Amino acid sequence: MYPLALTMLFLSLLGILTSTEIKNYTTQVVKHQIFETYIAANHQMQRAQERARFQEAAPEVTNNTTDENKGQKKPPTPKISHHGDCDESDSQKNSFSQSEKHPLPLNINLGRPPNNSRFNFALVLSDHKVNKWDEKFSPYHLAKRLMILLYSDQPFFQNISNVADLILSKLIEKKEQTEKFTHPDQLATLSLDNEDLQVIFYRMLKGDHGCPSLLNYLTFDLSKNKWTANHHKINLMYANKTLINLIIENENATDSLLEMRGEMWKKILKQEEIRLTMTREEGLNRTKIKQHLKQSFYNLIESYGLDAKELEKHFDFGLGHPGNTLLVRDEQTGIMIREKI
Repeated sequence: MYPLALTMLFLSLLGILTSTEIKNYTTQVVKHQIFETYIAANHQMQRAQERARFQEAAPEVTNNTTDENKGQKKPPTPKISHHGDCDESDSQKNSFSQSEKHPLPLNINLGRPPNNSRFNFALVLSDHKVNKWDEKFSPYHLAKRLMILLYSDQPFFQNISNVADLILSKLIEKKEQTEKFTHPDQLATLSLDNEDLQVIFYRMLKGDHGCPSLLNYLTFDLSKNKWTANHHKINLMYANKTLINLIIENENATDSLLEMRGEMWKKILKQEEIRLTMTREEGLNRTKIKQHLKQSFYNLIESYGLDAKELEKHFDFGLGHPGNTLLVRDEQTGIMIREKI
């Protein structure tokens, strides 16, 4: 009896082990097939991405010829082949070569406007004696007018006559202490050696209800890199109304400029939204935008009888590059808050 029971037990265990091995083998085969399918699909995806990048980066071919190459036969176009690829049909090749290119992204960051969308106060301290501007457009004169425009109706600004000149003179005396400044907030660390002027200057920098902070209108940039080569100019695409009118000194012309700029921003943002449905010829690149804005500026300014050639010297018409200040809207007050980066 016992030998029979042992035999039955042995056969049962053998059956269990055999079925387990079969399951394991089947599982491994399925996993291997899935892995091979993934590898093949991934290879095809990489090839498609490489072709897309090649198509996007391919230079535009012009029909212009020089005297040297007239009559010469064009060299055969090298074929691009991939190991294991099948030859493409002529229709597929033509479709690939004639596929439309989309406008490139403009990479706009509205939350970080260019530094020159604000007045560069560093020029007041470094170039206050340099006669490369007319007095009307000198950094010193513009800074003085900006203070008067912002604070002339504030009681604290009316207590001392010529207070703007006095504050600017004191700041110029401290210019050596500002040589390593990178942000206008650092102006608050300067001592004006006069308690009354110090309080007024502090109120201007801090701002209050109904009294804007002077820092909202300033940048402090002494660098000479390629992005700030025109760091004395105000960026027309981003600057606020106060700074634009500071230079133009014509309220109606400034309002018209802002309206024109608003329409241009609508086109730019719409293009960014539908860029992949447009051809490159239909879109605007940074150069075209700059040219269009500059021409529109000339036409509009001249229509008001103003000197467009002179005023153009003080504006930057490009889209610029992100600055070192982040603008965040306060959810409770709706006021834009500055944050240093």
